[in-house]
Amino acid sequence: MLTVLVKMVVDENDYPRFKPLLLSNAATSLTEPGCDFFSVSEMTNEESHQVEFLLYEEYKDMEAFKVHLKTAHFLSFDAETAGMLVSKDVMFYDLIQK
Repeated sequence: MLTVLVKMVVDENDYPRFKPLLLSNAATSLTEPGCDFFSVSEMTNEESHQVEFLLYEEYKDMEAFKVHLKTAHFLSFDAETAGMLVSKDVMFYDLIQK
């Protein structure tokens, strides 16, 4: 099992457009055969006027994640939100206990 953590930061001005796109992408991702879990958390940083999103995703394996990256819904989300991102960090972990 592959765990993927994604931290995305957007300016608070982009938040109203970004959040529904992210939630739609997450919901559709859960319909993919290799995606077992997808959660989205958020935190507002009052000092920087930015919103941080943390995505916790579980996939059958790296191949399932690579398939996810090629889906129409992900490619659309990625293109629509690229200009809104202040930063994006992706980390991969092998799940050893659940």
